[in-house]
Formats: sequence, C-alpha cells, structure tokens
Amino acid sequence: MTAKFFDARLGVFVKLMNTSQGSLPDKFNFVPEDKFYYKVELDRQTKTYEIFDVVTNQRVGNGTPIKWYEYINP
Repeated sequence: MTAKFFDARLGVFVKLMNTSQGSLPDKFNFVPEDKFYYKVELDRQTKTYEIFDVVTNQRVGNGTPIKWYEYINP
C-alpha cells in the first residue's frame, strides 16, 4: 500500500513516505520499496486486514494511527 496527497493549490500529487526524511542518514539515497510502501494482508473470510512494515514485518496501526510524511524530491 502506498499513499499520495493531492495538492489542489498546485494541481499535483505528492508522494508520502512511512519514515520522515529527516531521520534518514541520506535523505535521497534509500530503497524506495522500504520507505514508500506498507504490506497489507487481506483476510477475505473475515473481511479484515492487517498492515505491516515492509522491512521489520511488524504490524503497524494496531491501536495507533499510521503516520505518513511528505516526500521532498530534490
């Protein structure tokens, strides 16, 4: 799962990251699959889903909000 925000003032979509760029050692050199996506597991039987971090495979959003951060492109 990925997320984008539509900035109506500028008429563009802004990519969102699951980690703040300021917390990364190199703000523009990272593995995109790790920072732009969460893994979603769907259970069609119970019509539920769970969201996991791609790198750590730990569940996110379980009782706390999922945080997204604006990606600043160089």
